[in-house]
Amino acid sequence: MKKKLFKRILTICMCATMLVETVNVSTLTVRASEESTAVSAITQDSDLKEAVENGEAADKAAYDAAQAAQNAAAAAEDAKDAAVNLGKTAADAVLASPAPEATADPSVTPALKEEMEKEISEAETAVADSNQKVEEESKNLENIATEAQNKTAEEAQKAQDAATKAQEAAKQAEALKSQIENAGRADSKLEDVLDAVVMGRACRNEAAIKNRQPISRMYIKSDFTLSEFYQEIIEDELNVKEVVFTDDVRDFTSYTFKPQLRTVGPKYGKQLGGIQKHLAALDGNAAMDELNADGALKFDVDGVAVELTKDDLLIDMAQKEGYVSQEDNRMTVVLDTNLTPELVEEGFVYEIISKIQTMRKESGFEVTDHIRVSINGNDKLSEIAQKNKEAISGKVLADELTSGAEYGVSKEWNINGENAVIAVERV
Repeated sequence: MKKKLFKRILTICMCATMLVETVNVSTLTVRASEESTAVSAITQDSDLKEAVENGEAADKAAYDAAQAAQNAAAAAEDAKDAAVNLGKTAADAVLASPAPEATADPSVTPALKEEMEKEISEAETAVADSNQKVEEESKNLENIATEAQNKTAEEAQKAQDAATKAQEAAKQAEALKSQIENAGRADSKLEDVLDAVVMGRACRNEAAIKNRQPISRMYIKSDFTLSEFYQEIIEDELNVKEVVFTDDVRDFTSYTFKPQLRTVGPKYGKQLGGIQKHLAALDGNAAMDELNADGALKFDVDGVAVELTKDDLLIDMAQKEGYVSQEDNRMTVVLDTNLTPELVEEGFVYEIISKIQTMRKESGFEVTDHIRVSINGNDKLSEIAQKNKEAISGKVLADELTSGAEYGVSKEWNINGENAVIAVERV
């Protein structure tokens, strides 16, 4: 009976130990698997854009999974200790209980005692085996947790790399967008530059001033402005010292008004002569301001109220002396044609350089050939050439620039109204 009771107690202890072991190992394995699955779900979500944009969420998930893995390992260690302690407690209880009865009960024979001790030894061995199995399972679980942690870190790194690539792609897209926008703005600016240059050349032609003759200033009134880069392009193209954007060109221009006969005649036929006189006497700029502000010019002729809109008027822009202007719907260009002595001299220098370059080409000189130059037959041009000797020599590769010398090639020129003979030869 004692033997059966002992076996029953031992069986219960072992079952309890194995049950605790199985339940804890299964639970911890499931938890580790769930944490790993959760991490994979976050990092492999089909909506990569959301994971990339919120890299911090991926990092937090990685941290939580690693923490869960560490907790699982700790729980496994606790399960192992609990199983060992339970086994030891059960064994101690069994070993302690029969000893007093064995001495008191004569039915406990030496053979029974030996058999009981054998059973106890087997129970201890079973407990030790159980402890070893729990320890092995604990190590396996630790390995699973470590793998999960490594996989989590790897997936987190992948998410971080994806976020970095997405940021780089976004920067490249933004840079490309900026380039496209800048290209569009550049095209618009170049169109403005071209319009300004065309109108500036028209002013030069109207004033009969060659492009090699420098001009001090060009004024532009427009609904746009240009940076210094684009202004320099206009200056180079038109040989202008300075381009100035202004809101008002009335200091350089004015306006003249005449009646549009096809509209004014039917309305004010008898007053037509008085209207013409009144319009001819107007301050052009003041009248244009009134017309723009009120939409019409209003005045009396022989006691009759007259009101003229832009459709009733022929408007011309009048140019003040020393200024030439051109305008269109969005731009007015005014060229200052007043030439100072310095500008006139600079114009002669450019003309002399141009004539010498033409002679080099006609004479078949190579572009690298150095030459000698003599300005003959005009003291004014000779003086200007000597005064600007360095600038002229540098442009035409002249080792000598003099006057009165006779060289192998010579030609008579009219330079801005001054006649002279230029002689050249190869050094």
